[in-house]
Amino acid sequence: NLFQANLQRANITSSKFNQSNFQRANLGNVRASLTIFDSSNMQEVDGSQGIFSDALLNGVNASKSNFRVASFNNAHMTAANFSESNLSEADLQNVMASKINLTNAKADFANFSRANLNQGVLVGLNAQSAMFIDTRLEFADLNGANLTDVFLKSANLFKANLKNAKLDHADCRHATFTATDLTGATMIGADFSDADLFQAKISPQQLDRILLCNTMGVSEKIKNRDCARIKKFEATLNPAPIDTKKPATEIINHEPMGEAEGPAPYHPAPYTPYHPEPYTPYHPPV
Repeated sequence: NLFQANLQRANITSSKFNQSNFQRANLGNVRASLTIFDSSNMQEVDGSQGIFSDALLNGVNASKSNFRVASFNNAHMTAANFSESNLSEADLQNVMASKINLTNAKADFANFSRANLNQGVLVGLNAQSAMFIDTRLEFADLNGANLTDVFLKSANLFKANLKNAKLDHADCRHATFTATDLTGATMIGADFSDADLFQAKISPQQLDRILLCNTMGVSEKIKNRDCARIKKFEATLNPAPIDTKKPATEIINHEPMGEAEGPAPYHPAPYTPYHPEPYTPYHPPV
């Protein structure tokens, strides 16, 4: 029983704590890589900046806990409960977390890239500017989630529930939204280039507000509607390289500059050697 235990900055790497009670414990800056926490009670824990890489957290109850800026890289978190927890700026890359519960959790700027979150419950998740690159979200429930400015590039959201979610300005390029429910979702300025919207529940009004280029699952008439616009925008982000063989005046497109203003250069007077007067000896009067 580690109820309210103070393990701040402790090194518990490769330890076994399965089915333990960590409720309200202080795990701030803890080093817990490869540690087993399976089925433990971790409610209201402070694990901010802790290192839980490669740890086993299957079935843990970590609701209402603080894991801000913590690292869970490669951890196993199947059916874990992190509802109402703070995972802002946390590293959750490559986690195995199917059926995870992130209801009303906070995960802005968190990194879920290449994670397995299929069948996860992410209802009301606040994940602004988070990264879900190449993430598995099949059958996940993201009803009402705030995914503004997120990176969903190459993510798989097959049959996911995104009802009433916020996807404004999201990067959804190459993502799979096959049979995804987007009813009531806002997606202003979201980029769906090369994405798959086959059989997705999406209205014509929603399609009018997103960017389409080589997008699958929509009519041929609009699938490339915004390609030119996207290309023009990308050109502003990646300007053509400067041709260094051209004269500088041509590159910067203005006339040659005159001499720099400022004080006149210093020119010392010519050196004149010193010639003393001839020596005359002193003769006092008689």
